[in-house]
Amino acid sequence: MSDAARAAVRVAARDLAVEAPAVASATDAVICERLDITDEEMRASLAASTLAHVTLIAGMLGASTDPRTAVPPPETLRWAADLVRDGRSPAELLRAYRIGHGEVWAGWQRLLRPHCPDTATLDEATAHTSAFLFDYVDTVLQPLLDRHAEEVGRASAQRETMRAETLRDLLAGERPDVQAAGARLRYAIDRTHVGLALWALPSGTPEDRLERLQAAAARLDPRALTAPGAGDVLHAWVASARPPALAAVPGVVIAAGRPGRGLDGFRTTHAEARRALEVARAGGVRGAVVVHYAAVEVVALLQSDPVEARAFAQRTLAPLGADLVETLRALHDEGMNVSLTARRLGVHPNTVGARVRRILALTGETDPGSLRLRAAVALAPGAFGG
Repeated sequence: MSDAARAAVRVAARDLAVEAPAVASATDAVICERLDITDEEMRASLAASTLAHVTLIAGMLGASTDPRTAVPPPETLRWAADLVRDGRSPAELLRAYRIGHGEVWAGWQRLLRPHCPDTATLDEATAHTSAFLFDYVDTVLQPLLDRHAEEVGRASAQRETMRAETLRDLLAGERPDVQAAGARLRYAIDRTHVGLALWALPSGTPEDRLERLQAAAARLDPRALTAPGAGDVLHAWVASARPPALAAVPGVVIAAGRPGRGLDGFRTTHAEARRALEVARAGGVRGAVVVHYAAVEVVALLQSDPVEARAFAQRTLAPLGADLVETLRALHDEGMNVSLTARRLGVHPNTVGARVRRILALTGETDPGSLRLRAAVALAPGAFGG
């Protein structure tokens, strides 16, 4: 700049330092109006931020400091964080700075003009300070956006922690305030629920398994409550008075409890979904399947002592080979109908009859549908081979 333009900028910068509160206040009024900021704490935070900016700009202009060396004042970082707590997006942060840039520029021009002796000096000083303000805003914005992103991450982590703590309280044996818990979770507890447990089968990368769980969750009611569990498991609750129609999702096992009402139902249906999943896992599930607790309740009860349950199944079925066990399983699934069993296995009915006689001879049973054989087959691995 020429000496005249430099002198004009220096004197105008002193004026800006003096009038910083008025310039900042006028800027705040426009930002609050356009962004609909009504909260008094947010207004106070904005006021501190804007005044800090205007004061810093006046000082840097007066000292001819390179705007690219600007460091956002602490007040401006607090404002960026407060925007997150007020639920404001990065786009609103950018909009606030665009508005602020325009308003401060208007105030600066008003102060600069009287100190320029001619049009050429005014044009030169205007061009220089316009470039200064653009560089200043570009320089300080990135740290502010970074702070906004950090606060978003922190707020998200806090919400997840709160959700996890609230769920633990709901599932524990105590009686929490269900209304407050429901408000925190955005899911009403005082209604009928169906609990679900979704498990990604152990294939592919962790990212693959997470993607499968997300795909399965996306098919649920969008108002469902979901929470991550251990070992590639996702827990969920759906508001429903009847078991939902669940379609199998490739690579995912879905287990469902029975409908339950209120807090006790919330807990019970969740426990049932987990037990149904345990039954499926113990049964050697190998593919996508939907398991309802009502269909495996007896097996779940038999598995209350998993070690003894496995030992019982092994003792009972030890004399039988894999073909005979599968024949017995198919016979049970087909309601003891030999013809249907033969069709399912792809063999002649006489072959099924011969296998049944062999089973009875090897096990010492007199009825292939005895409770002992049914329980052993249900407890044996392979019950969920599909």
